[in-house]
Amino acid sequence: MKKIISAIMSFSIAGACMFAAYDPLQNNNRIEAEEYTYKVSELVSLISFLTRGGELSDEETSRLDMNRDARINIADVVILKAVLLGDIKLSGAELTVSQLNNYAQQIYNEAQYAANTLEIKGKTLTGEYDLDDNSEFLMLIKGNLEIKKGTKFRIITDENNVLGVICCVGDDTRSGAYPNIISQKMNIPYKTEYVQYAADPGFSWKENFEEYISKDPLQAGLDDYPLESVSELNARAKKIFTCAQTGATNYEAQGKELTGIFTSDGDSKFEKAISKMIPYYPDQHWVVSINKNTVEGAVCCTVGTSRSGAYPGVIPDDLDIPYDIADASYAADEKFDWSALAAK
Repeated sequence: MKKIISAIMSFSIAGACMFAAYDPLQNNNRIEAEEYTYKVSELVSLISFLTRGGELSDEETSRLDMNRDARINIADVVILKAVLLGDIKLSGAELTVSQLNNYAQQIYNEAQYAANTLEIKGKTLTGEYDLDDNSEFLMLIKGNLEIKKGTKFRIITDENNVLGVICCVGDDTRSGAYPNIISQKMNIPYKTEYVQYAADPGFSWKENFEEYISKDPLQAGLDDYPLESVSELNARAKKIFTCAQTGATNYEAQGKELTGIFTSDGDSKFEKAISKMIPYYPDQHWVVSINKNTVEGAVCCTVGTSRSGAYPGVIPDDLDIPYDIADASYAADEKFDWSALAAK
């Protein structure tokens, strides 16, 4: 098995891709798990893509992004090879930190919906809650959330506001959190008392828990947070646009008028209020253009400023537009040619 895979890697990198349509072990080379099945031919396809170019379908990109960092590169080749050799075991219960952070966000969203439902009923929710609780709050969450096998979580609330969530699935040596998400470089053990840190965007997991940075060079070499795709950033810009419009409408109802450029770095009452409404993400920056209480355009970026999202004039998925040149006035024009900026 190892000789076959090593030979295929060497042969493929050298440029000989005749194995692209040939699976030398046929059905015997599969790694079976709850959610994953990989074949040697996929390793060949991955290497061929990196050495010869071409395109991968959305499904192939999702499957072959082994470390879930939204990029296809040599790290994915290394991980996939290790999976096929049996050096890395994958299963549906073994989620990456990024996937666990996303799961924590799902729990958070459902918990906030449940808290809002209880508030409508005149019930006040304050405290910490676990999956095993038999409270009405947990029953509402379980009714709407698909609970993964092996899930543990702790939710902290204050007067019907969900402040934070920490969770794990199967392996309690690796956790996810929201809204203060955990760096992909780290394996934070699941401890219910850590929910207070999940609720505090100002708390640095890396600075306070340096000992939990992964000893695996592949994981330790990841960015702290996955770089969102342009499509994801466009969706985030839409949420920011919607939150800003809600805030502007509230101002209008009070007889006030808003016009101008407002940003995540601003300290006006409106900007601070909008920042609280917008879903938190580390290193997030945004700018909105407003004319007489009507939001015209929004631009945002997260985790560095080399890639932006915009709304309603969305940025094409294949363009990386730096945040410092992605003006909100461009986002206001649904026909704006973003490629002109990409060429600069």
